[in-house]
Amino acid sequence: MKTYSIQDLENISIGASFLGSGGGGAFSDSQAILDKIASTGTTEFPIYDVSEAEDTEYLCVAGGIGSPDALSGKLDELITAIGIAITQLNTSSNKITGVLSVETGAVNTMLSILISIKLNLKLYDCDGAGRAVPSLTNLTYANDESYPVSPVSLVSAPSSPAAKPEVETILTVPSAGDAETIIRPVISNPVFGQMGGLALWRQTGAELKNSNVVKNTFDLALSVGEIITKNQSDYSALIDQLGNIVDIQLTGLGVLSNFQEITGGGFDTGVTTIAYSYPKWGIFTNIYILNKNENLITYFDNYPIVISAPNLMCYLIKEDDGKFWPLTNGDPLGKYIGKEIGLFILSANDKLYDTDTGMLQSFNKILQTVNYYGPVIPNILNPSEFDDQFKSLMEKFNNGKK
Repeated sequence: MKTYSIQDLENISIGASFLGSGGGGAFSDSQAILDKIASTGTTEFPIYDVSEAEDTEYLCVAGGIGSPDALSGKLDELITAIGIAITQLNTSSNKITGVLSVETGAVNTMLSILISIKLNLKLYDCDGAGRAVPSLTNLTYANDESYPVSPVSLVSAPSSPAAKPEVETILTVPSAGDAETIIRPVISNPVFGQMGGLALWRQTGAELKNSNVVKNTFDLALSVGEIITKNQSDYSALIDQLGNIVDIQLTGLGVLSNFQEITGGGFDTGVTTIAYSYPKWGIFTNIYILNKNENLITYFDNYPIVISAPNLMCYLIKEDDGKFWPLTNGDPLGKYIGKEIGLFILSANDKLYDTDTGMLQSFNKILQTVNYYGPVIPNILNPSEFDDQFKSLMEKFNNGKK
């Protein structure tokens, strides 16, 4: 077990927001959750290593699901919904004593900390992806035979934190794909307002220890957050130090020139445009990043290559104070048009490229929903001829990163 301070949680918020690959909720919401954590008066925050789980204790995965934009002004209501969702998984003989974060991202990472405090649950240093994902099917929990997805507890956010939710339901489904198929249309109903509280994948400590979960995700978010905080005014140093703990495939500093987005079906879908130029290396191009909550595809005006998930596509925006801060698709990107923005293409956790577990295939299916039917590029486990093209582009861009 490691014990974290409120300053550590500030850095976890920054790191998790960056590692969310443009998704996982707004950085501003992450900071709002941090304020609520601070207001509890708690000064020490224990997070347990997976190896410390007791074999017979019961845990569950819990967080919010839906459109990040829908969370605005409804944070307290979502927290209420998640708490009720967890409680619904209790039985007379098997009470939930620990919680697992859905993903690494601005909101769910910090919500899991807050929920663990409010419900007095143990929190474990792991999640289902090491990044934020657009679908439950993209989580390692979904591609693990150690435990079933059901029962799935879904609760609507109430009209106020003290009010009773209009919908509290338990779903019994055979797979995460079936849960996703049912939940997205349900949360699109006005009663839910494009989001809900979710608890699922109830499991024992023994099952957690034997599972394919991504470990040490809070610790990585902390390290990333510390580096960003320390080097907010020195972009070159920030890149160099980040490169010591994450695999930076490509990075470039450009200008945010456009952002368009629509909300529906429990998703925010849109495209971000970054104008990038570095005359010394002959680079003049627009970079386009397509998102479905999370960033999924990056492509270029003048270069015949596409970068795809599960690789991470992360942003840092230069604020008026000259410092770089995380930026996600849940934040109001429109107000940052004309500002300098750093794009980072990072390798995902190795588990997400695994074809034996079905993880890579789960991302292929998501990419097809935005009309991309090509291979994952770059693929760090099984490189193809497309990876050679990517490496050539990477070298050109990274020469101009500073």
